[in-house]
Amino acid sequence: MKDMRNWTNITVKDFYIHLATILYTSLVKLSEETDYWKERFPYGLSFPGKIWSRHQFQRIKRALSLCDPEKDEENESKKDTPEYDKLFKIKPFFNEMVNACKSHFQPHSNICINERNVTKNQPLTCGFALFALADSQTGYTWNLHIYTGKTAETRKQSVAQTASKSFQRASRKNIGCCGILNKHHPEFPKTSQNDFPSPASRGDIRWIRKDRLLFVKWIDTREISMCSTVHEAFTGQVMKRPAHDRPDKNGPLQSYGLVPHKRVSARWHTALFYYLLDLAVVNSFILYKELAKLKDNTALRYVTEKQFREDLCRELLRFGTGADPDAPAEPSEPSEPAFGCFPSYYNETNATNGRRTCRQCHKHTPIYCEKCEVPLCLVCNRNCFKKWHMEKKDKQKSREESTHTCGPPLLREEQREKYSSLWTAFTERRAEGKPLLRESREESTHPCGQPLLREEQRGKYSSLWTAFTERRAEGKVLIPVDHLYSYLTKSRENIYSGPFN
Repeated sequence: MKDMRNWTNITVKDFYIHLATILYTSLVKLSEETDYWKERFPYGLSFPGKIWSRHQFQRIKRALSLCDPEKDEENESKKDTPEYDKLFKIKPFFNEMVNACKSHFQPHSNICINERNVTKNQPLTCGFALFALADSQTGYTWNLHIYTGKTAETRKQSVAQTASKSFQRASRKNIGCCGILNKHHPEFPKTSQNDFPSPASRGDIRWIRKDRLLFVKWIDTREISMCSTVHEAFTGQVMKRPAHDRPDKNGPLQSYGLVPHKRVSARWHTALFYYLLDLAVVNSFILYKELAKLKDNTALRYVTEKQFREDLCRELLRFGTGADPDAPAEPSEPSEPAFGCFPSYYNETNATNGRRTCRQCHKHTPIYCEKCEVPLCLVCNRNCFKKWHMEKKDKQKSREESTHTCGPPLLREEQREKYSSLWTAFTERRAEGKPLLRESREESTHPCGQPLLREEQRGKYSSLWTAFTERRAEGKVLIPVDHLYSYLTKSRENIYSGPFN
């Protein structure tokens, strides 16, 4: 699989950022997925590019699995057998989702069953059909069922229970039903008496009753037929069509679908996962509105779905990053110019003449840095010019960090551990007001138990002591320890060797 060689295990917070990114793409619509990581004009998006890279997002999306891989392989080995489960890839998450939908809401008296589209204007392209049971009053989806085709058991049930028998059985239990029924259905009345005239005009209606069932058909933009056990038959009734169609409450609003790009739907279980994620957001919004009604909170009742999604995306991102997305960005420091260095040729007319040895890779190169006057390679597979300058910048930065407040460099980073004990001894004696060079051998014992400077060495290092005194009077660092080390090592056999080992 592509981009899986550099895979690193993700955390729960990483997946929260992934979900926030998916939700963000449903709010901000762009034509290509890569556009969300473009910070230049005309996009100018700070999220998700400043939180994580596009490759990290795509790796999680490609590796997304909703079942145990080992059990999935075992299920695949049973293909073309009765034990094979077509929905195994999505089943664990699907069952958890359905149970959560049922446990958090009790539907009202009016419910509806309809077929859903997983992707916008497209059915699920894997041979499955998704049916949902939703509350007609609020639009809350209470149950879901994935139809995978007829089996031996379903064929027996379809023969025993037809549409009319199901409606009559429900009616005897005081459950009213209505729904669209194809006029070519075997149970739809076939009488031609009192049928539509030819041609029929819009608004014409015909009905016929059979036991408890009412069969109705009328002319709209086309002929529509239905069956009902709860309606009465009327003639001559006129319905005025509203100016704007009522939004679909039976499923997630397609304008906020979480499958923004067609490539996602290539894997049916991935497309279904994003649909269920979107369904969870819609159900959560409906519960949010219902709780606002119970608490009689007017401000919360007028929160739109878009505002709810924005708040949800903000909270997911706050949990994943540990920072407030609405916090003002810290003012960025002005970027420094890139070293002020430019490559040039030793011989502008003939690149093969005047070659020098590259300071970085020690190969021959006709290019050098005009400012540093250092020969460096600059080819497609060997950019020594950039590498050498980056290392130079890092060395300068580490040296600046190790510079004493008085000005001259004190200790380079690699020297701090080597001379830490010697510098500690100097600092302690200076804080106590004692001379750095001790008076006698008894006083010259280092805290570690070894002599620092012998009495007979004081004359030899008198110039060093003078330098100490003068620099201390000026408020400067006494002497950089690396210089002290180079001075003392001229007679290493006579000095303390403990901290220099």
